[in-house]
Amino acid sequence: MGIVCVDFKEYKSGCLEGFCTIYVEKWDAEIPGCKIFSKEGRKWFSVPSKEYTDDSGDQKWQPLFRIRDKEKFKAFNTMAFQAVSEWRAANPAEAPVVQPERVTAPEDNSGGLPF
Repeated sequence: MGIVCVDFKEYKSGCLEGFCTIYVEKWDAEIPGCKIFSKEGRKWFSVPSKEYTDDSGDQKWQPLFRIRDKEKFKAFNTMAFQAVSEWRAANPAEAPVVQPERVTAPEDNSGGLPF
């Protein structure tokens, strides 16, 4: 598959649905601290981030890593969100399923997607 959800912990707070760990097989790397959000029928995946306060005193969040290419980032998010949905479907006692709304990544991975 390329990207697998290792675990998901439901944690309802505002838009936040829970936390997960994503495993990227090609990188042999786990990414802990990812988040799933939902608001007004919209759902999205977020990479780990840290909180900081800007010069105006406003609370902001900085991602801990970034995929620079916009299309590759969208594909990564889509695949990660799908992996979380599959994990939740396979573990219904632990967390209800969130259905992805994004278009799935193309099957043809020859376009240079690194995962």
